[in-house]
Parts: sequence; C-alpha cells; structure tokens
Amino acid sequence: MDKLLIDTGTYSLSYGDFLIRLLLSLGIGSILGLERQYAAMKEGVQGYFGIRTFTFFALLGYLSGLVYFLFSPWASVAIFFGTLLLTAAAY
Repeated sequence: MDKLLIDTGTYSLSYGDFLIRLLLSLGIGSILGLERQYAAMKEGVQGYFGIRTFTFFALLGYLSGLVYFLFSPWASVAIFFGTLLLTAAAY
C-alpha cells in the first residue's frame, strides 16, 4: 500500500494519487490553453488567456480542491474569489 500524503477522517490521498491528479490537471489546463492560444494566433488577435494562464488556473483549481478537504470550505472559496479578482484585473 502506498504511503498516505493526506489522511483525514473523510479523505485520504497517497503520494502516487497526488502526483497523477496533479499532472492530469496540469495536462488538461495546458491542452486547453494551447488550443486557445493557437486559435488566437490563427485569427491574428492578441488574446490574454493562453497556455500559461490556463495551466496556472488548473493548478489553482486542483489546490483549491485539496484545501477544501484539508482546512475548510471557506479557504477554497477564498481561493476562488482570488482567482476571480485576478481574472477581473486582467480585463
């Protein structure tokens, strides 16, 4: 059995599961950002959200889910609103 990284009463996560889920969320964010950046380059417009931004937001989403189970749902809500403020400031 894998060593557990997180072991609370309601949630447990091993090192392998953590790494797989982290890489999966980063991969999905990168693919979505790459597609959006390619579409913007193809149309000849300058878009704000590209591969780096989508990867960053995917990482924040994953970490927000972990924070929800580790600390409190309110910490997850704070991360969500912080991300919302970053997006609003970009526009």
